[in-house]
Amino acid sequence: MNRKIILFFISTLFLYAKMVPIHFFGNRYIDSAQLYGALDLYKPYFYEFWKKKPKLEEKTLPLAKDRLKNFYKSKGFYHSVITDKTDKQGIEINIKEGKPILVQSISVISKYDLKPYIPFEKGTIFSSQGFEKSKKEIKRFYERKGYCKVNLDAKAWIDIKKDKAYLAYDIRKNRLCRFGTIKIKSPKNIDKKIIKSLLYFKKNDLYSLDKISNTYKNFYAHEGIANAIIKTDVQNSDNIDVKVSVNQTDKPLRFQVGAGINSDKWLEISLGIKNRNFLGNLKTLGFNTKYTQLKQSASVNFDMPLSDGKSFGTGLEYSDEKFLGFNEQKILETLFLKHRSTKTILQSSLIFDFSKVYDSSDLQLYQEGNFFLLSPKISAIYDTRDDVLEPTKGYFIRAGVMGSLKSILSDATYYKYNIEGAYIIPVLPYIIALRANFGSLHTVDGEVPASYRFYAGGMNSNRAYSYRKLGPQNINGDPIGLNSILEMTAEWRFPIYGDFRGVLFSDNTYIGQGDTPDFAKNYNSLGFGLRYKTPVGPIALDFGFDASHPAQQYAFHFRIGELF
Repeated sequence: MNRKIILFFISTLFLYAKMVPIHFFGNRYIDSAQLYGALDLYKPYFYEFWKKKPKLEEKTLPLAKDRLKNFYKSKGFYHSVITDKTDKQGIEINIKEGKPILVQSISVISKYDLKPYIPFEKGTIFSSQGFEKSKKEIKRFYERKGYCKVNLDAKAWIDIKKDKAYLAYDIRKNRLCRFGTIKIKSPKNIDKKIIKSLLYFKKNDLYSLDKISNTYKNFYAHEGIANAIIKTDVQNSDNIDVKVSVNQTDKPLRFQVGAGINSDKWLEISLGIKNRNFLGNLKTLGFNTKYTQLKQSASVNFDMPLSDGKSFGTGLEYSDEKFLGFNEQKILETLFLKHRSTKTILQSSLIFDFSKVYDSSDLQLYQEGNFFLLSPKISAIYDTRDDVLEPTKGYFIRAGVMGSLKSILSDATYYKYNIEGAYIIPVLPYIIALRANFGSLHTVDGEVPASYRFYAGGMNSNRAYSYRKLGPQNINGDPIGLNSILEMTAEWRFPIYGDFRGVLFSDNTYIGQGDTPDFAKNYNSLGFGLRYKTPVGPIALDFGFDASHPAQQYAFHFRIGELF
């Protein structure tokens, strides 16, 4: 028979194959989403109502059962029994997981403590996937320490009769490695000096896998780069030659449209356009508009990388914002010089602020008129978190200070500073997250716009209160604003089922009108929340109430992403 006819016949069989829904029952340790994934089937999220439920071809059922059996073995269940039944509702897969293989002992020969990279303890369930991952993590750990040629001898002995696993890791490191010759290949309109300045390593530096991975992140932070390849050549010597190849994006012009919703600003819509390689050398020029129910803005931004690893930029923004008690129009021009390293961002800025306060409900509290402030600002960020939207470990510190002197160039002498820090501690399967935020504003001479004050309450503040509603108010019920604030948050994050997680939290706020808050008065709130994991970050729902007056003071909040 002709080969083309055979291929046509086979494709016709697949085309008319009977596809039926598949359901899992009896599984306790492994959730159904993982089982669908083992069969290369996708189970839609609950909000993806337009997507079809996973189906399987009836003829492939025996193969599917074998795959599930092997999947259970990889998870440490060697005695699982999988049966099936087909009816009008579809295919019903019944699973008896059986007793799992438990880790009996772990032997480690290493100069370093490797417990963070071995996902097992005595008595935990063994999995071949976890074992293979541990070997990769240990090698990466040594590579981060500068050892590019590590001899890792790792074995796992499985006793099926006793359901026991015995693990052994023997690591022998060679001499430290260093980066050797670095060759760079870049497009014509991107100078090699610019690419070199984006590298987090140079010749004769101690070799580190982290330096390479952070360089990749730095490359892709510049949208004009379409792809980058860093090849390392490990020879018999301890020097590692590097070849860096960078390609620019074929379509530098990018249109951006976004929409979101949260309990502070409700509906948020943005529209913009950006040239990601404006006149070459990874310069960017963008225009963006944003609309919320409280603020409307339009901005133009320009950023230019420099050959010494820094970048220069400027931004011009017009905004019209509604506060509780007054409205404010603002033209904000910013010039900045930024330096970025692996975990640190340092920025020096010069801010030109033209503000107009109008529609004041209290002329003494919210002074109307035009304000002009010329303010230098210095800010710094140190961030070790593994993820911004959904961190599981790490910490960050942010600090900023700005101010001005009254003169023909500025209407006030003031200084304002803010420092914030957070620490995310994994205590698997739980996460403990702690945060503190302190700010202070001091006006020596003249007046600053009321928007320069601090406001408390909302989803990113004390969650027992609505947005900007915590603290003293005037006779109209509008917040008077604060000159100093200290906010502290503690969260306990825990799994519930599948992609659902829960949160218990405590928010504590101290406020004042001096340089420091009044620590005699504490606004303490307690609450709980629900998280649902999505590809763009967790959907977060929080309910907080004042610990002293829970029935009188409470609020509900929602957003996308963890609080910190």
